[in-house]
Amino acid sequence: MSALQVISHMYQALKSSHELSKSSAMGLYKGENFFYGGYQFMYLFPRRLDWHPFASFWFQVKKTFFFSKALKLIFNFIFKNYLCAAAGVFVFMLLDFIDIFLFKLYF
Repeated sequence: MSALQVISHMYQALKSSHELSKSSAMGLYKGENFFYGGYQFMYLFPRRLDWHPFASFWFQVKKTFFFSKALKLIFNFIFKNYLCAAAGVFVFMLLDFIDIFLFKLYF
């Protein structure tokens, strides 16, 4: 599976989760949406935020104007641009390779 196929599958998954979050009633039953855009932080938060001890804190954070608007702009820019996503994956892989190479070289 090539890198472009992986990026394409990731984008399709994000797009479908965004459509699901838009169609859900208030976005509260489906956990993991950090702000009103509905993008998913799939591994950071549990599936149900209404019983989570930090739920009230996260809902207060996502209701603030700055966080919701700034994060929505950032993630719209990142997830809706194939080139930006590909460049991010490439830079991450390059840094990972350099880290492994230097670790093997010096240790």
